[in-house]
Amino acid sequence: MFFYDASVVDGDDDDEATQALKSAEEKSFEAVCFLVDVRKHMMDQVLPSGETCIQYVGTCLENFLKSRIIQSPHDKVAIVLYGTHGQSNEYGLDHVHVLEKLGSLSARYIRDVTEAFQRVEDLSYPGSEDHRGLSLKLALWTCSHMLKEYSKKDNVEKRVFIFTDDDDPCSGDKVTTSQALDRMGALKELKVDLQLYPLGEPGERFSPEFWGQVIEACSSGDSDFLEEMQLIQADKFEMIRRKINKKKRWLKTHLRIGDRVKIQLEYYLMLSKQTKVQRAVDARTNSLLKSHTAYVSHETGEVLQKEDKILKGWTVRGQNVHATPLEYKCIKDCDIPPGFNLLGFKPASYLKPHQQVRASAFVYPNEKEHPGTCKLFLMFHEKMLQLDQVAICSFASTRTSSTGADIVALVAQQEAKDEYGNQIDPPGMWVVFLPFADDMRFPEEIPRKKGEEVCFSSEDQVAKARELIGALKLEGDWDSTYVSNPSLQRHYETLQAIALGEDPTKTKRAPDETLPDPDRFEAAARTISRFAMEFPEMTVSKKRAGSTKASAKGKKAK
Repeated sequence: MFFYDASVVDGDDDDEATQALKSAEEKSFEAVCFLVDVRKHMMDQVLPSGETCIQYVGTCLENFLKSRIIQSPHDKVAIVLYGTHGQSNEYGLDHVHVLEKLGSLSARYIRDVTEAFQRVEDLSYPGSEDHRGLSLKLALWTCSHMLKEYSKKDNVEKRVFIFTDDDDPCSGDKVTTSQALDRMGALKELKVDLQLYPLGEPGERFSPEFWGQVIEACSSGDSDFLEEMQLIQADKFEMIRRKINKKKRWLKTHLRIGDRVKIQLEYYLMLSKQTKVQRAVDARTNSLLKSHTAYVSHETGEVLQKEDKILKGWTVRGQNVHATPLEYKCIKDCDIPPGFNLLGFKPASYLKPHQQVRASAFVYPNEKEHPGTCKLFLMFHEKMLQLDQVAICSFASTRTSSTGADIVALVAQQEAKDEYGNQIDPPGMWVVFLPFADDMRFPEEIPRKKGEEVCFSSEDQVAKARELIGALKLEGDWDSTYVSNPSLQRHYETLQAIALGEDPTKTKRAPDETLPDPDRFEAAARTISRFAMEFPEMTVSKKRAGSTKASAKGKKAK
Protein backbone atom coordinates (compact mmCIF):
# COMPACT_ATOMS: atom_id res chain seq x y z
CA MET A 1 0.00 0.00 0.00
CA PHE A 2 1.26 3.46 -0.91
CA PHE A 3 0.96 6.15 1.75
CA TYR A 4 1.61 9.84 1.32
CA ASP A 5 4.47 11.09 3.49
CA ALA A 6 5.19 14.80 3.28
CA SER A 7 8.54 14.34 5.02
CA VAL A 8 10.12 12.61 2.02
CA VAL A 9 9.82 15.64 -0.24
CA ASP A 10 10.62 19.32 -0.18
CA GLY A 11 7.98 21.25 -2.06
CA ASP A 12 9.52 24.70 -2.39
CA ASP A 13 10.89 25.39 -5.82
CA ASP A 14 10.52 29.13 -6.33
CA ASP A 15 13.37 31.56 -5.85
CA GLU A 16 12.08 33.02 -2.57
CA ALA A 17 11.58 29.57 -1.05
CA THR A 18 15.04 28.53 -2.22
CA GLN A 19 16.62 31.49 -0.43
CA ALA A 20 14.54 30.79 2.69
CA LEU A 21 15.59 27.15 2.67
CA LYS A 22 19.24 28.09 2.24
CA SER A 23 18.98 30.59 5.11
CA ALA A 24 17.33 27.98 7.35
CA GLU A 25 20.04 25.44 6.54
CA GLU A 26 22.72 27.96 7.51
CA LYS A 27 20.97 28.74 10.80
CA SER A 28 20.31 25.11 11.75
CA PHE A 29 23.21 22.95 12.89
CA GLU A 30 24.16 20.07 15.17
CA ALA A 31 25.86 20.28 18.57
CA VAL A 32 27.70 16.98 19.08
CA CYS A 33 29.58 15.76 22.16
CA PHE A 34 31.84 12.71 21.97
CA LEU A 35 32.25 10.80 25.24
CA VAL A 36 35.28 8.52 25.00
CA ASP A 37 36.17 5.89 27.58
CA VAL A 38 39.97 5.91 28.06
CA ARG A 39 40.35 3.08 30.57
CA LYS A 40 43.45 0.89 30.35
CA HIS A 41 41.40 -1.86 28.71
CA MET A 42 40.54 0.47 25.81
CA MET A 43 44.26 0.93 25.19
CA ASP A 44 45.05 -2.79 25.25
CA GLN A 45 42.16 -4.50 23.43
CA VAL A 46 42.99 -5.09 19.76
CA LEU A 47 40.16 -5.17 17.18
CA PRO A 48 40.11 -7.36 14.02
CA SER A 49 41.33 -4.33 12.03
CA GLY A 50 44.62 -4.44 13.95
CA GLU A 51 43.91 -1.20 15.82
CA THR A 52 43.32 -0.86 19.53
CA CYS A 53 39.93 0.42 20.63
CA ILE A 54 41.28 3.92 21.32
CA GLN A 55 43.06 4.06 17.96
CA TYR A 56 39.83 3.07 16.22
CA VAL A 57 37.97 5.83 18.06
CA GLY A 58 40.60 8.33 16.87
CA THR A 59 40.10 7.20 13.26
CA CYS A 60 36.30 7.52 13.62
CA LEU A 61 36.59 11.03 15.06
CA GLU A 62 38.95 12.23 12.35
CA ASN A 63 36.76 10.81 9.57
CA PHE A 64 33.61 12.22 11.15
CA LEU A 65 35.05 15.72 11.49
CA LYS A 66 36.45 15.76 7.95
CA SER A 67 33.14 14.63 6.48
CA ARG A 68 31.04 17.06 8.55
CA ILE A 69 33.14 20.08 7.58
CA ILE A 70 32.10 19.34 3.97
CA GLN A 71 28.48 18.36 4.66
CA SER A 72 27.58 20.68 7.56
CA PRO A 73 30.29 23.27 8.25
CA HIS A 74 28.13 25.07 10.85
CA ASP A 75 28.13 22.13 13.32
CA LYS A 76 29.74 22.42 16.76
CA VAL A 77 31.69 19.50 18.25
CA ALA A 78 33.18 18.77 21.69
CA ILE A 79 35.33 15.83 22.84
CA VAL A 80 35.23 14.67 26.45
CA LEU A 81 37.37 11.86 27.87
CA TYR A 82 36.37 10.01 31.04
CA GLY A 83 38.31 7.56 33.19
CA THR A 84 41.43 9.74 33.04
CA HIS A 85 44.14 10.32 35.63
CA GLY A 86 43.44 13.73 37.15
CA GLN A 87 41.18 16.36 35.66
CA SER A 88 41.10 19.03 32.95
CA ASN A 89 37.74 20.81 32.88
CA GLU A 90 36.31 24.13 34.03
CA TYR A 91 33.91 22.42 36.48
CA GLY A 92 36.61 20.81 38.65
CA LEU A 93 35.32 17.26 38.13
CA ASP A 94 37.68 14.35 38.78
CA HIS A 95 38.61 11.82 36.08
CA VAL A 96 37.11 14.00 33.29
CA HIS A 97 39.33 15.58 30.63
CA VAL A 98 37.78 18.01 28.11
CA LEU A 99 39.99 17.48 25.10
CA GLU A 100 38.18 20.15 23.04
CA LYS A 101 35.37 22.46 24.09
CA LEU A 102 32.21 22.83 22.03
CA GLY A 103 33.47 24.75 19.01
CA SER A 104 32.85 25.38 15.34
CA LEU A 105 34.47 23.15 12.75
CA SER A 106 37.53 24.50 10.98
CA ALA A 107 40.77 23.21 9.55
CA ARG A 108 42.63 24.31 12.70
CA TYR A 109 40.06 22.62 14.96
CA ILE A 110 40.44 19.27 13.13
CA ARG A 111 44.23 19.53 13.20
CA ASP A 112 44.22 20.30 16.97
CA VAL A 113 41.89 17.36 17.68
CA THR A 114 44.01 14.96 15.65
CA GLU A 115 47.22 16.02 17.36
CA ALA A 116 45.69 16.00 20.84
CA PHE A 117 44.14 12.56 20.41
CA GLN A 118 47.54 11.06 19.66
CA ARG A 119 48.52 11.82 23.28
CA VAL A 120 45.39 10.30 24.86
CA GLU A 121 47.21 7.15 26.04
CA ASP A 122 49.21 9.31 28.48
CA LEU A 123 45.97 10.15 30.35
CA SER A 124 45.07 6.54 31.11
CA TYR A 125 46.17 4.60 34.20
CA PRO A 126 45.38 1.17 35.75
CA GLY A 127 43.35 2.64 38.64
CA SER A 128 40.63 3.86 36.26
CA GLU A 129 38.78 0.52 36.67
CA ASP A 130 37.92 1.44 40.27
CA HIS A 131 35.75 4.47 39.41
CA ARG A 132 34.16 3.63 36.06
CA GLY A 133 30.60 4.55 37.07
CA LEU A 134 31.64 7.78 38.81
CA SER A 135 33.69 9.04 35.86
CA LEU A 136 30.84 8.23 33.43
CA LYS A 137 28.34 10.13 35.61
CA LEU A 138 30.60 13.19 35.80
CA ALA A 139 31.28 13.09 32.05
CA LEU A 140 27.52 13.03 31.36
CA TRP A 141 27.11 16.00 33.71
CA THR A 142 29.82 17.86 31.74
CA CYS A 143 27.99 17.22 28.46
CA SER A 144 24.67 18.41 29.88
CA HIS A 145 26.26 21.74 30.89
CA MET A 146 27.87 22.13 27.46
CA LEU A 147 24.56 21.55 25.65
CA LYS A 148 22.35 23.42 28.13
CA GLU A 149 22.59 26.72 26.24
CA TYR A 150 21.02 25.04 23.18
CA SER A 151 18.19 23.32 25.08
CA LYS A 152 15.52 25.84 24.02
CA LYS A 153 16.71 26.26 20.43
CA ASP A 154 14.65 24.24 17.97
CA ASN A 155 17.12 24.77 15.13
CA VAL A 156 19.90 22.89 16.97
CA GLU A 157 20.00 19.10 16.94
CA LYS A 158 21.87 17.84 20.00
CA ARG A 159 23.70 14.48 20.10
CA VAL A 160 26.00 12.61 22.46
CA PHE A 161 28.05 9.67 21.13
CA ILE A 162 29.46 7.31 23.76
CA PHE A 163 32.45 5.12 22.78
CA THR A 164 33.17 2.30 25.21
CA ASP A 165 33.82 -1.44 25.47
CA ASP A 166 32.28 -1.61 28.96
CA ASP A 167 28.75 -3.08 29.11
CA ASP A 168 28.38 -2.50 32.88
CA PRO A 169 30.34 0.60 33.93
CA CYS A 170 28.72 0.69 37.39
CA SER A 171 29.62 -2.95 38.22
CA GLY A 172 26.12 -3.61 39.51
CA ASP A 173 26.23 -0.85 42.17
CA LYS A 174 22.63 0.35 42.52
CA VAL A 175 23.45 3.85 43.79
CA THR A 176 25.97 4.63 41.04
CA THR A 177 23.70 3.05 38.42
CA SER A 178 20.79 5.21 39.56
CA GLN A 179 22.92 8.37 39.44
CA ALA A 180 24.29 7.60 35.97
CA LEU A 181 20.80 6.83 34.64
CA ASP A 182 19.51 10.08 36.16
CA ARG A 183 22.24 12.00 34.29
CA MET A 184 21.26 10.31 31.00
CA GLY A 185 17.60 11.00 31.75
CA ALA A 186 18.42 14.69 32.25
CA LEU A 187 20.09 14.75 28.84
CA LYS A 188 16.97 13.19 27.29
CA GLU A 189 14.87 15.95 28.87
CA LEU A 190 17.11 18.48 27.11
CA LYS A 191 16.14 16.70 23.85
CA VAL A 192 19.63 15.25 23.47
CA ASP A 193 19.92 12.16 21.29
CA LEU A 194 22.08 9.61 23.14
CA GLN A 195 23.85 7.08 20.92
CA LEU A 196 26.11 4.24 21.99
CA TYR A 197 29.02 2.92 19.93
CA PRO A 198 30.05 -0.36 21.61
CA LEU A 199 33.55 -1.57 20.80
CA GLY A 200 34.79 -5.14 20.62
CA GLU A 201 35.11 -8.10 18.29
CA PRO A 202 31.92 -9.23 16.46
CA GLY A 203 30.23 -12.02 18.38
CA GLU A 204 31.74 -10.91 21.70
CA ARG A 205 29.34 -10.73 24.64
CA PHE A 206 28.12 -7.17 25.33
CA SER A 207 25.07 -7.05 27.57
CA PRO A 208 22.50 -4.31 26.77
CA GLU A 209 21.04 -4.51 30.29
CA PHE A 210 22.56 -1.24 31.56
CA TRP A 211 22.60 0.87 28.38
CA GLY A 212 19.16 -0.37 27.26
CA GLN A 213 17.47 1.41 30.16
CA VAL A 214 17.96 4.78 28.45
CA ILE A 215 19.12 4.13 24.87
CA GLU A 216 16.19 2.65 22.94
CA ALA A 217 18.33 1.03 20.23
CA CYS A 218 19.90 -1.25 22.88
CA SER A 219 17.19 -3.89 22.83
CA SER A 220 18.80 -6.97 21.23
CA GLY A 221 20.15 -10.05 22.97
CA ASP A 222 23.70 -10.44 24.23
CA SER A 223 24.85 -12.50 21.24
CA ASP A 224 23.96 -10.20 18.34
CA PHE A 225 23.73 -6.85 20.13
CA LEU A 226 27.34 -5.81 19.55
CA GLU A 227 27.29 -6.61 15.83
CA GLU A 228 23.92 -4.90 15.21
CA MET A 229 24.94 -1.69 17.03
CA GLN A 230 28.25 -1.52 15.14
CA LEU A 231 26.39 -1.85 11.81
CA ILE A 232 23.99 0.95 12.76
CA GLN A 233 26.80 3.34 13.74
CA ALA A 234 29.21 2.41 10.92
CA ASP A 235 27.60 4.72 8.33
CA LYS A 236 27.95 7.78 10.59
CA PHE A 237 31.71 7.42 10.88
CA GLU A 238 32.58 5.94 7.50
CA MET A 239 34.57 8.41 5.39
CA ILE A 240 32.50 9.62 2.43
CA ARG A 241 33.91 12.79 0.90
CA ARG A 242 30.89 14.25 -0.84
CA LYS A 243 28.42 17.06 -0.51
CA ILE A 244 24.88 16.07 0.52
CA ASN A 245 22.37 17.05 -2.15
CA LYS A 246 19.04 18.02 -0.63
CA LYS A 247 15.92 16.43 -2.11
CA LYS A 248 14.33 19.23 -4.09
CA ARG A 249 11.76 18.97 -6.82
CA TRP A 250 12.70 20.12 -10.28
CA LEU A 251 9.22 21.26 -11.30
CA LYS A 252 5.51 20.99 -10.59
CA THR A 253 3.56 19.18 -13.27
CA HIS A 254 0.49 17.00 -13.73
CA LEU A 255 -0.79 13.82 -15.36
CA ARG A 256 -3.64 14.59 -17.75
CA ILE A 257 -6.16 11.77 -18.32
CA GLY A 258 -8.47 12.90 -21.09
CA ASP A 259 -9.94 16.40 -20.93
CA ARG A 260 -11.42 16.29 -17.44
CA VAL A 261 -9.00 14.54 -15.06
CA LYS A 262 -5.67 15.91 -13.81
CA ILE A 263 -3.37 14.45 -11.14
CA GLN A 264 -1.01 17.08 -9.75
CA LEU A 265 2.55 15.77 -9.42
CA GLU A 266 6.00 16.76 -8.23
CA TYR A 267 8.87 15.91 -10.56
CA TYR A 268 12.29 14.91 -9.16
CA LEU A 269 15.65 14.23 -10.77
CA MET A 270 16.91 11.28 -8.72
CA LEU A 271 20.13 10.68 -10.64
CA SER A 272 22.56 13.37 -11.67
CA LYS A 273 26.23 13.13 -12.64
CA GLN A 274 28.27 14.53 -9.76
CA THR A 275 31.09 16.74 -11.01
CA LYS A 276 33.79 18.86 -9.44
CA VAL A 277 32.66 22.39 -8.74
CA GLN A 278 34.60 24.79 -10.96
CA ARG A 279 35.54 28.01 -9.21
CA ALA A 280 37.18 31.07 -10.77
CA VAL A 281 39.14 33.05 -8.17
CA ASP A 282 41.30 36.15 -8.15
CA ALA A 283 44.98 35.17 -8.11
CA ARG A 284 45.84 38.03 -5.73
CA THR A 285 42.99 37.93 -3.18
CA ASN A 286 41.69 34.35 -3.71
CA SER A 287 38.13 35.76 -3.73
CA LEU A 288 35.47 34.28 -5.99
CA LEU A 289 34.92 35.96 -9.34
CA LYS A 290 31.53 36.49 -10.96
CA SER A 291 31.08 35.84 -14.67
CA HIS A 292 28.99 38.03 -16.96
CA THR A 293 27.84 37.34 -20.50
CA ALA A 294 27.42 40.06 -23.11
CA TYR A 295 26.56 40.01 -26.81
CA VAL A 296 28.79 42.17 -29.03
CA SER A 297 27.80 43.44 -32.47
CA HIS A 298 30.03 41.95 -35.16
CA GLU A 299 29.81 45.10 -37.29
CA THR A 300 30.20 47.95 -34.75
CA GLY A 301 31.73 46.17 -31.76
CA GLU A 302 29.12 47.67 -29.44
CA VAL A 303 27.68 45.69 -26.53
CA LEU A 304 24.06 44.83 -27.25
CA GLN A 305 21.47 45.47 -24.56
CA LYS A 306 18.73 43.07 -23.51
CA GLU A 307 16.06 45.10 -25.25
CA ASP A 308 17.88 44.80 -28.58
CA LYS A 309 16.40 42.24 -30.96
CA ILE A 310 19.02 39.51 -31.11
CA LEU A 311 18.54 37.07 -33.96
CA LYS A 312 19.18 33.37 -33.54
CA GLY A 313 19.93 31.06 -36.37
CA TRP A 314 21.44 27.91 -37.79
CA THR A 315 23.89 27.03 -40.52
CA VAL A 316 22.19 24.85 -43.15
CA ARG A 317 24.27 23.67 -46.16
CA GLY A 318 26.72 26.51 -45.65
CA GLN A 319 24.09 29.25 -45.42
CA ASN A 320 22.97 31.11 -42.30
CA VAL A 321 19.25 30.88 -41.54
CA HIS A 322 18.07 33.56 -39.09
CA ALA A 323 14.95 33.73 -36.94
CA THR A 324 13.45 36.53 -34.90
CA PRO A 325 12.65 35.88 -31.21
CA LEU A 326 8.96 35.39 -32.10
CA GLU A 327 9.80 32.98 -34.91
CA TYR A 328 12.22 31.12 -32.64
CA LYS A 329 9.52 30.80 -30.00
CA CYS A 330 7.08 29.38 -32.56
CA ILE A 331 9.72 26.85 -33.67
CA LYS A 332 10.28 25.70 -30.09
CA ASP A 333 6.54 25.47 -29.35
CA CYS A 334 5.85 21.74 -29.38
CA ASP A 335 2.09 22.38 -29.56
CA ILE A 336 1.47 19.85 -26.79
CA PRO A 337 0.01 20.81 -23.40
CA PRO A 338 2.77 20.77 -20.76
CA GLY A 339 2.84 17.84 -18.36
CA PHE A 340 2.15 14.13 -18.83
CA ASN A 341 -0.56 13.31 -21.35
CA LEU A 342 -1.76 9.72 -20.99
CA LEU A 343 -1.79 7.76 -24.26
CA GLY A 344 -2.63 4.32 -22.84
CA PHE A 345 -1.25 1.32 -20.98
CA LYS A 346 1.12 -1.49 -21.95
CA PRO A 347 2.38 -4.62 -20.13
CA ALA A 348 5.56 -4.05 -18.14
CA SER A 349 7.32 -6.60 -20.36
CA TYR A 350 7.04 -4.02 -23.18
CA LEU A 351 9.93 -2.02 -21.66
CA LYS A 352 13.41 -2.96 -22.81
CA PRO A 353 16.31 -2.16 -20.43
CA HIS A 354 18.49 -0.82 -23.27
CA GLN A 355 15.81 1.52 -24.67
CA GLN A 356 16.27 4.50 -22.36
CA VAL A 357 17.49 7.71 -23.94
CA ARG A 358 17.89 9.68 -20.68
CA ALA A 359 18.31 9.15 -16.96
CA SER A 360 14.99 8.29 -15.32
CA ALA A 361 13.11 10.81 -13.20
CA PHE A 362 10.61 10.27 -10.36
CA VAL A 363 7.11 11.64 -9.73
CA TYR A 364 5.21 11.93 -6.48
CA PRO A 365 1.69 13.25 -5.71
CA ASN A 366 1.51 16.92 -4.78
CA GLU A 367 -0.78 16.42 -1.80
CA LYS A 368 0.48 19.46 0.09
CA GLU A 369 -0.74 22.03 -2.45
CA HIS A 370 -3.61 19.97 -3.92
CA PRO A 371 -5.42 17.93 -1.22
CA GLY A 372 -6.99 14.74 -2.56
CA THR A 373 -4.30 14.19 -5.18
CA CYS A 374 -2.78 11.27 -3.28
CA LYS A 375 -6.06 9.35 -3.28
CA LEU A 376 -6.41 9.67 -7.06
CA PHE A 377 -2.73 8.84 -7.61
CA LEU A 378 -3.09 5.80 -5.34
CA MET A 379 -5.85 4.30 -7.50
CA PHE A 380 -3.60 4.15 -10.57
CA HIS A 381 -0.50 3.23 -8.57
CA GLU A 382 -2.07 0.15 -6.97
CA LYS A 383 -3.84 -1.10 -10.11
CA MET A 384 -0.71 -0.71 -12.24
CA LEU A 385 1.18 -2.85 -9.72
CA GLN A 386 -1.57 -5.48 -9.58
CA LEU A 387 -2.01 -5.74 -13.35
CA ASP A 388 1.72 -5.34 -14.08
CA GLN A 389 1.06 -2.44 -16.46
CA VAL A 390 2.95 0.76 -17.29
CA ALA A 391 1.43 4.04 -18.44
CA ILE A 392 2.64 5.40 -21.79
CA CYS A 393 2.52 9.21 -21.95
CA SER A 394 3.78 12.13 -23.94
CA PHE A 395 5.62 14.60 -21.75
CA ALA A 396 6.70 18.21 -22.12
CA SER A 397 8.16 20.09 -19.17
CA THR A 398 6.97 23.42 -20.66
CA ARG A 399 5.17 24.44 -23.81
CA THR A 400 8.37 25.92 -25.25
CA SER A 401 10.67 23.16 -24.08
CA SER A 402 13.94 23.16 -26.01
CA THR A 403 13.84 19.37 -26.29
CA GLY A 404 10.21 19.27 -27.42
CA ALA A 405 7.91 16.47 -26.29
CA ASP A 406 9.12 13.06 -25.11
CA ILE A 407 7.51 9.66 -25.06
CA VAL A 408 7.78 8.26 -21.53
CA ALA A 409 6.62 5.27 -19.52
CA LEU A 410 5.40 5.68 -15.93
CA VAL A 411 6.45 2.65 -13.90
CA ALA A 412 4.85 2.23 -10.47
CA GLN A 413 7.18 1.36 -7.61
CA GLN A 414 6.15 0.09 -4.18
CA GLU A 415 8.00 1.28 -1.10
CA ALA A 416 10.56 -1.21 0.24
CA LYS A 417 12.43 -1.26 3.55
CA ASP A 418 15.23 -3.41 4.92
CA GLU A 419 15.17 -5.39 8.16
CA TYR A 420 16.31 -2.32 10.11
CA GLY A 421 13.48 -0.13 8.80
CA ASN A 422 15.66 1.89 6.42
CA GLN A 423 13.99 2.84 3.15
CA ILE A 424 15.51 1.07 0.15
CA ASP A 425 13.07 2.09 -2.57
CA PRO A 426 10.73 5.12 -2.30
CA PRO A 427 7.06 4.88 -3.31
CA GLY A 428 5.85 6.63 -6.44
CA MET A 429 6.41 6.27 -10.19
CA TRP A 430 9.58 6.25 -12.26
CA VAL A 431 9.62 8.24 -15.50
CA VAL A 432 11.42 6.19 -18.17
CA PHE A 433 12.23 8.11 -21.36
CA LEU A 434 11.60 6.01 -24.47
CA PRO A 435 13.21 6.50 -27.90
CA PHE A 436 11.43 7.85 -30.98
CA ALA A 437 11.79 6.15 -34.33
CA ASP A 438 14.33 8.85 -35.28
CA ASP A 439 16.47 7.95 -32.26
CA MET A 440 17.06 4.32 -33.19
CA ARG A 441 20.49 3.36 -34.51
CA PHE A 442 21.47 0.03 -36.01
CA PRO A 443 24.94 -1.51 -36.04
CA GLU A 444 26.69 -1.84 -39.36
CA GLU A 445 26.64 -5.28 -40.90
CA ILE A 446 29.97 -6.96 -41.49
CA PRO A 447 30.41 -7.53 -45.24
CA ARG A 448 30.75 -11.19 -46.13
CA LYS A 449 32.18 -12.65 -49.32
CA LYS A 450 30.03 -14.75 -51.58
CA GLY A 451 29.95 -18.34 -50.38
CA GLU A 452 31.54 -17.47 -47.01
CA GLU A 453 29.90 -19.35 -44.16
CA VAL A 454 28.73 -17.71 -40.95
CA CYS A 455 30.92 -18.63 -37.97
CA PHE A 456 29.24 -19.78 -34.78
CA SER A 457 30.77 -20.61 -31.40
CA SER A 458 31.31 -24.30 -30.69
CA GLU A 459 29.83 -26.05 -27.65
CA ASP A 460 33.25 -26.15 -25.99
CA GLN A 461 33.72 -22.40 -26.46
CA VAL A 462 30.27 -21.69 -25.00
CA ALA A 463 31.03 -23.98 -22.04
CA LYS A 464 34.35 -22.20 -21.36
CA ALA A 465 32.61 -18.81 -21.53
CA ARG A 466 29.98 -20.06 -19.07
CA GLU A 467 32.73 -21.16 -16.68
CA LEU A 468 34.43 -17.76 -17.01
CA ILE A 469 31.23 -15.89 -16.18
CA GLY A 470 30.63 -18.12 -13.16
CA ALA A 471 34.18 -17.63 -11.87
CA LEU A 472 34.05 -13.81 -12.13
CA LYS A 473 30.61 -13.23 -10.63
CA LEU A 474 30.39 -10.29 -8.24
CA GLU A 475 29.10 -10.76 -4.71
CA GLY A 476 25.36 -10.82 -4.19
CA ASP A 477 25.34 -7.53 -2.27
CA TRP A 478 27.39 -5.61 -4.86
CA ASP A 479 25.78 -2.30 -5.77
CA SER A 480 27.19 0.47 -7.93
CA THR A 481 25.64 3.10 -5.63
CA TYR A 482 28.18 2.08 -2.97
CA VAL A 483 31.15 2.61 -5.30
CA SER A 484 32.72 6.05 -4.88
CA ASN A 485 33.94 8.06 -7.84
CA PRO A 486 37.77 7.88 -7.51
CA SER A 487 38.25 11.20 -9.30
CA LEU A 488 35.95 13.03 -6.86
CA GLN A 489 37.46 11.19 -3.91
CA ARG A 490 40.93 12.40 -4.86
CA HIS A 491 39.59 15.92 -5.45
CA TYR A 492 38.16 16.14 -1.92
CA GLU A 493 41.25 14.48 -0.43
CA THR A 494 43.40 17.23 -1.95
CA LEU A 495 41.07 19.99 -0.76
CA GLN A 496 41.10 18.61 2.78
CA ALA A 497 44.88 18.27 2.80
CA ILE A 498 45.33 21.88 1.65
CA ALA A 499 42.81 23.13 4.24
CA LEU A 500 44.61 21.22 7.01
CA GLY A 501 48.03 22.45 5.93
CA GLU A 502 49.17 18.98 4.84
CA ASP A 503 51.08 17.84 1.76
CA PRO A 504 48.48 16.54 -0.76
CA THR A 505 51.03 14.18 -2.30
CA LYS A 506 51.49 12.38 1.02
CA THR A 507 47.82 11.89 1.91
CA LYS A 508 46.50 8.36 1.94
CA ARG A 509 44.43 7.68 -1.16
CA ALA A 510 41.01 6.07 -0.91
CA PRO A 511 40.89 2.61 -2.57
CA ASP A 512 39.83 2.72 -6.22
CA GLU A 513 36.91 0.29 -6.43
CA THR A 514 36.57 0.74 -10.19
CA LEU A 515 39.69 -1.36 -10.81
CA PRO A 516 39.44 -5.15 -11.20
CA ASP A 517 39.96 -7.10 -7.99
CA PRO A 518 43.35 -8.84 -8.35
CA ASP A 519 42.40 -11.57 -5.86
CA ARG A 520 39.29 -12.52 -7.82
CA PHE A 521 41.14 -12.64 -11.14
CA GLU A 522 44.02 -14.58 -9.59
CA ALA A 523 41.56 -17.16 -8.27
CA ALA A 524 40.02 -17.45 -11.76
CA ALA A 525 43.40 -17.55 -13.58
CA ARG A 526 42.98 -21.16 -14.74
CA THR A 527 39.47 -20.52 -16.01
CA ILE A 528 40.66 -17.45 -17.94
CA SER A 529 43.55 -19.47 -19.46
CA ARG A 530 41.20 -22.24 -20.62
CA PHE A 531 38.91 -19.64 -22.19
CA ALA A 532 41.85 -17.91 -23.91
CA MET A 533 43.00 -21.23 -25.41
CA GLU A 534 39.67 -21.50 -27.27
CA PHE A 535 40.34 -18.13 -28.96
CA PRO A 536 44.10 -17.97 -29.67
CA GLU A 537 43.61 -15.30 -32.34
CA MET A 538 42.09 -12.90 -29.75
CA THR A 539 44.79 -13.39 -27.11
CA VAL A 540 47.55 -10.81 -26.63
CA SER A 541 50.79 -12.58 -25.72
CA LYS A 542 53.28 -11.14 -23.24
CA LYS A 543 55.98 -11.14 -25.93
CA ARG A 544 53.82 -9.08 -28.26
CA ALA A 545 52.90 -6.65 -25.47
CA GLY A 546 56.59 -6.24 -24.59
CA SER A 547 57.55 -5.54 -28.20
CA THR A 548 54.83 -2.90 -28.41
CA LYS A 549 56.24 -1.10 -25.38
CA ALA A 550 59.78 -1.34 -26.77
CA SER A 551 58.75 0.14 -30.11
CA ALA A 552 56.98 2.98 -28.33
CA LYS A 553 60.15 3.78 -26.36
CA GLY A 554 62.19 3.66 -29.58
CA LYS A 555 59.91 6.20 -31.23
CA LYS A 556 60.27 8.55 -28.26
CA ALA A 557 64.09 8.22 -28.44
CA LYS A 558 64.07 9.21 -32.10
